Amino acid sequence: MINLINKGTEIKKLPKSFMEDVSKEKNEPLFKMKISEILCEQEISTKYSTFGKFENKITVEKILKEKKETNVIKNTQFNF
Repeated sequence: MINLINKGTEIKKLPKSFMEDVSKEKNEPLFKMKISEILCEQEISTKYSTFGKFENKITVEKILKEKKETNVIKNTQFNF
């Protein structure tokens, strides 16, 4: 879980199908990506029916723009 200073900011869960896919073909490219890139490219879980499909992209862009969540920004810039 990511601890945010602004408690109104929340990273939404990714779809169960994305999280459960453990195939090498699917996961190998993810190791070369930043966490922020993954969150921006993946749709959020369908359980969040009142949010847009790419709500995490909006949240990540907001965090980077405001530069208030420096701990989160540092952690999302690392490749695995």
